[in-house]
Amino acid sequence: MKFKCDFTSEHYFETLEHAQKEYQIGPVKNFLQKQKNEKNIFLRHDVDFSLDYALEMAQSEEKHGFSSTFFILLHSDFYNPYSVKGKEVISKIASLGHEIGLHYDTRFLSKDIQKSKEQIKNQILTLEYISSSCVISAAPHIPSETQDIIINLKELDILNTRGEDILKDVFYISDSGRYWRNGCMCSHIGKYNNIQILTHPIWWAENSRSIKKQLDLFIERESTKLISNIGDYKKMVTRLLTELHAPKENFEI
Repeated sequence: MKFKCDFTSEHYFETLEHAQKEYQIGPVKNFLQKQKNEKNIFLRHDVDFSLDYALEMAQSEEKHGFSSTFFILLHSDFYNPYSVKGKEVISKIASLGHEIGLHYDTRFLSKDIQKSKEQIKNQILTLEYISSSCVISAAPHIPSETQDIIINLKELDILNTRGEDILKDVFYISDSGRYWRNGCMCSHIGKYNNIQILTHPIWWAENSRSIKKQLDLFIERESTKLISNIGDYKKMVTRLLTELHAPKENFEI
């Protein structure tokens, strides 16, 4: 079937609905239960930029009857999974029937293999607390640049999306940088028995737009959120100063 290839929600779901006719589609953890003669698509999202975008994708997938794995960074430059809001959003994604996985960054791990394994275990325990779910899958962040240490996650009973057992049996495609290296995901349906599809929620939208416009929209949304948070903080400080009968000049915030 011929589709118009773009980064819209419409194309994403028309591809999955077409694939559903011959594939079992689900989260990465389904790899552990896959049957020899089954055809599978393992859906995965690396949450590099925004929990809000991740939640929107999670809600859309749930609405269309799909579940997937959302890999969360505990050390993100753009969002805070430890915040009240962050925990709330991640827990919500899990409650929609999606898997939560650890998106680990080797730059935050010890060069000592044994210590790095302990750090991974601690990060998984933390993410389980944040998400109120069991975490059994992990994926490295920017593996081409950061994976200067190799961790055998199988020893920790953790499924690694970049592990040999997956990569040898599952065809891997990614939209990193909003660019499909080997052609749009729709072009691979029917060609392989097992496919791992990695997408990043930041790149997908209702309407087709350029990378620049998509990033500009992200900046606008984050700026609006920051202004709102600062506004709430100002109100809290003003209330506190009023209760303390502080001098009037202190109210100039």
